[in-house]
Amino acid sequence: MPIEQLSVVLPARNEAENLETVVRSVDRFCRTRFTHHEILVVDDGSDDGTEELLSRLRDECSSLRVLRHPRRQGYGAALRSGFRAVRLEHVLFLDADGQFRIEALQGFLDHPEAGRGVLIGYRLRRAEGHFRAFLGKSYTLLGNLLLGEQKVQDLNCAFKLFPRDVLGGGEFRSTSGAINVELLARAQRQGRRVVQLPVDHFSRTHGRSSGASLRVIVHQGLELARLAIAHRSDRW
Repeated sequence: MPIEQLSVVLPARNEAENLETVVRSVDRFCRTRFTHHEILVVDDGSDDGTEELLSRLRDECSSLRVLRHPRRQGYGAALRSGFRAVRLEHVLFLDADGQFRIEALQGFLDHPEAGRGVLIGYRLRRAEGHFRAFLGKSYTLLGNLLLGEQKVQDLNCAFKLFPRDVLGGGEFRSTSGAINVELLARAQRQGRRVVQLPVDHFSRTHGRSSGASLRVIVHQGLELARLAIAHRSDRW
C-alpha cells in the first residue's frame, strides 16, 4: 500500500547542535516522496537553545510543527505528545540526535507491508559504547518476555513506521522508553504484522545521550514492571 502522507515525530532533549541538520534532511527527503508531510519536534524541556533554534526553523520550514514541554517529562512522554498531535495517515518516529538517517526509510517504504503493518528498525552495528549496548539488549530481553510470541531484535531502536490508527485504543501509560513495548503490544492486539528491517546506526556528532543515566534506567525498569503487572491482569 503506497504511503502518500507522513507525520514524522522527533522527540528532542537538548539537541540544539544536531536538530537543524536532522530537520532539514527529513524535510528534503519527505518533499520528494509524499504528497503531504509534517515534522513534529517535541522539545522535552530543553535548556540548551533548542527552543530558540526551533523558533527560527519554523519560520523557514513550512512543514515543521513544534510542541514544547515546559520541563522535562521523559522520552516516552515526548512521544506521547507527538502521537496525540499527528494529523496524517502514517507515522514515523526517530530520534533527533542524528544517529539514524532518514534515507533508511526508503527500504521501509519499498516493503510490501508498508502502509499496513508496523515496520521497525534494528541496528546492524550499534555505534555506541558497550554499556549502552548491554542496556539495550537487556531491555529487549525484558520487553520480549512481555510481548510473548513476537520476538524483537532491537526493541528500543528509534526508527518505527506505522499507520496512525495503531495509536488508537487510549492513552499510552509510559513516559520512558517502555513506550516501545506498549506500542508493539497495541499492534499485536490489532492483529498487525510486525516487520523488522535493518538500519544503519551512526555515532553522535554533537552532545551526549542521557538515556543511560541512572535515573532514566531506574524509571524505565519500574515502568516495565508496571506493564508486566498490567499484562498479567489483562489491563494493557
